[in-house]
Amino acid sequence: MTGPRHRRASARATLLAGLTALAVLVVGGTGTLSSWAGAVVTTPTDTARAGSMVITHSDNGTTCATSARVSAVACAASLGTSSSPPANAPTDAITSSSDVAVSETVKASSCGVVQLANDLTGDPMLPHGPVAFSASGGPSGVSGSGTITLGSGAYATAVAPASIGGSPNGGLLGIGTFGYDYGYGVWFKTTSAGGLLLGAASGPSNTPASGATISYDRALTLSGGKVVFTAGGANPVTSGATYNDGAWHFAYASLRSVRSQLTALLGSTSSSVTLYVDGTAVSPASTSTDLAVPTTAYWSIGGQGLTGSLSNAVVYNGTSAPTSAPAAPYGGASERWQLNDNGYSTASVALPASYGTPCSQVRLSMTFTGAAANTVSGTLSGLAGVAQPVGTLPAGASQSLTTSTAYVAGYRKEITGLHLYVPLTFAYTAGSAPGWSQTMTWSGDPADVYVA
Repeated sequence: MTGPRHRRASARATLLAGLTALAVLVVGGTGTLSSWAGAVVTTPTDTARAGSMVITHSDNGTTCATSARVSAVACAASLGTSSSPPANAPTDAITSSSDVAVSETVKASSCGVVQLANDLTGDPMLPHGPVAFSASGGPSGVSGSGTITLGSGAYATAVAPASIGGSPNGGLLGIGTFGYDYGYGVWFKTTSAGGLLLGAASGPSNTPASGATISYDRALTLSGGKVVFTAGGANPVTSGATYNDGAWHFAYASLRSVRSQLTALLGSTSSSVTLYVDGTAVSPASTSTDLAVPTTAYWSIGGQGLTGSLSNAVVYNGTSAPTSAPAAPYGGASERWQLNDNGYSTASVALPASYGTPCSQVRLSMTFTGAAANTVSGTLSGLAGVAQPVGTLPAGASQSLTTSTAYVAGYRKEITGLHLYVPLTFAYTAGSAPGWSQTMTWSGDPADVYVA
């Protein structure tokens, strides 16, 4: 099926055994679940019955169980993330071991776009494509040592453009010089021969609807396993050694541009670039005439064929910057993406206008077969917060659930590969009003992420 692909390895890859001693109110009744002293409630007409409700979601052998007389259960995350999510999820087997019929509904609690947090400016990056997240596993001894692992075609770009190149220092009414100091770097671990490590992109998405080609400036890349810095028309600065050996390395570019008022009038500048890997200069300082004027662009990581892991991307804009990675806390940095995100934290800032509203551009279909056969379908934003009726499961009945996703007509190409976090809630109710119900919510779970 074309269109977005479902991130998780199963539609509901969590086993929930919700065993609740339940009194079924045959002719109505009163009371609350918390007031039960036992498994029998007598209605005003003295009609009583002892009952039970047990609902199980089963896939991949994982388990989430409840204790007796619990009306709501939050199932913990049980699956790791997938680097190549399928378009259609495997079947989820749902079984009711209840001795009474239960009605079933499902809803999305919310829908949001997953972020890579910037803990200094609040300008996050948005991952696109197959990305796995880990709060640990980065370079040892480095603060915030999390990591993201990029599959083929994966990348991430900042939500908002930034002024790159710092602010001028020095210079007074034509006397003295104007200086621009800045630098940036990122930890990487890869066996890829090439790809983007960290750079300034001309747009927030690699797939703009306009068909424009995304360009990169002031970019740290790999080429033939060597670390390369390129900027505009300047000559590339390249390391002598290769670093695609599967070990952690820190690549860093330090830049300084100086121009006097006189030389600025003549169009002449002096710019110096030094490239470092693991704290050691790996090339002589290179001079260029293309780096003196700041630019505005979107900070971006990954892409251009890079696969592997990244950690702790950091920018120093207009400040004296270290040439090697400090252990903590990257003091003086102006931008810092530690890349230790959990994979389901969502951005709370305005997205680029070209994205539109991503959750309204992806449709989720949940097909139930067997008992209470039905198809629940809608956009991710339309399903959020609205309980959709599935049907009534007879006593002892079972059903299966498969899910699929697709773009709606007129979707924007810019959203391709975005990660959309959609925690689902199933609710089961037995007995006539007021009835007794149990909800099953999968939240805080990176398996509930759909890749557009």
